[in-house]
Amino acid sequence: MEEKNKKWVWKNYSWIIVLIMYYSWSAVLSALYSGSINDYSKETGFILIFLFVIILIAIFTDREWKVYQRILWAIGVWLLQPFLSLIIGFLIASIYFDSDKPWLFDRIVTTLGALPFIIWAMRRSKLFVKNKISEE
Repeated sequence: MEEKNKKWVWKNYSWIIVLIMYYSWSAVLSALYSGSINDYSKETGFILIFLFVIILIAIFTDREWKVYQRILWAIGVWLLQPFLSLIIGFLIASIYFDSDKPWLFDRIVTTLGALPFIIWAMRRSKLFVKNKISEE
């Protein structure tokens, strides 16, 4: 089958469930894990753990890339995520920054900085997408 004839579509609702889990993980569980508002560096790490778990799942269930491409992609995500978070941080800080709640600012920036990579990883994984032509 030619590559240009493949059209990938989202499978059922598993991707929505993962996004809800990611939001719950980053909003609630990271705050509970850190134990205090003053130690928000743990929250950032806790949120990034979820990102890298999804990346690992995508590596093992990728739909068409070779192994070396998957590994390079995972390294690229690991390197690019802080830069995207930095850009988002500048955008959010220029719009609104409450200096009384730096932990909330850090959590929002990390969550939004990882979100595009999580969606991209799910889009690469056979767990979340299917070939539309194969079902017709």
